[in-house]
Amino acid sequence: MIFIIILIILLLAIIIISNYYVQLVLIKGKKRVLEIKKNSKEETKEEILEKEKRREWFEKSQIDVYTKTSDNLKVHAHFIENKNSNIYTIIVHGYESKGSNMRYYGEKFFNMGYNVILIDLRTHGLSEGSSYGMGYLEKEDILAWIKYILSINSNADIILFGISMGAESIMIALSENIPSNVKLAIEDSGYTNANEQLGNRLKISYHLPYFPFIPTISLITKLRIGYFFSEANALKSVSKTKTPILFIHGSEDDLVPLEMMERLYNACSSKKDKLIVEGAYHISSAKHNETLYWKKIKEFISEHL
Repeated sequence: MIFIIILIILLLAIIIISNYYVQLVLIKGKKRVLEIKKNSKEETKEEILEKEKRREWFEKSQIDVYTKTSDNLKVHAHFIENKNSNIYTIIVHGYESKGSNMRYYGEKFFNMGYNVILIDLRTHGLSEGSSYGMGYLEKEDILAWIKYILSINSNADIILFGISMGAESIMIALSENIPSNVKLAIEDSGYTNANEQLGNRLKISYHLPYFPFIPTISLITKLRIGYFFSEANALKSVSKTKTPILFIHGSEDDLVPLEMMERLYNACSSKKDKLIVEGAYHISSAKHNETLYWKKIKEFISEHL
């Protein structure tokens, strides 16, 4: 009898803790618990001035656009048109960020001669939504923006670019029936799947074991939000895709381990390349070695577009 009571108490504790984790991490709120960005180096006065000029350029150049996802969410993006180009880059931010925070990348792709769309993923920025899908739900946003681009230019060539959860979103989207207009994808700091990534964070941040918590959290996520963690699986998706992918990762990434990128790269069934930026932390590769970062991206685009 005592054993049964103890077992019930333990089960209730696991359920309560797991439900709290879902509320904390996967339901919209004023917190930032998954993506803590470390700077590889401090900004100089010149870099601060450049950032201010970029903000002014962005505000003058962008227009707000909206579209609907297949699950009927109204999602927002910043569109910066390059009238001389038939190439469109969809730029995707990470967890609890927003499209306007990606204007550094937007300016780079615009200066390469491309149209750019800096999207607000669902539940972020000006887009509708109340929960996070760890890339699985967000794939519908990627597909919606591909459809939007083709509605204004049916002959467009499309590049997908994403960081962290944004990278996860585009990798998962690639396993869907995407149009041939999508010519290549560039992922920076993406993770293998939600099970492993959230399991790592649970252990590091809360010192809790993978089992029984992640299976329980996944079940509660299915009941509350509508998906199992096993469905947010970029590792499985890249093994099915035919779209060329460039994998980028910082060697010192302590949020998404480098070995995750290596496994993604090895699993990828399409044409592929990779760049490991030595000394860079999570989503800091571009800042840490800007010349190398953009040189590799330009080479990959030139090869596949």
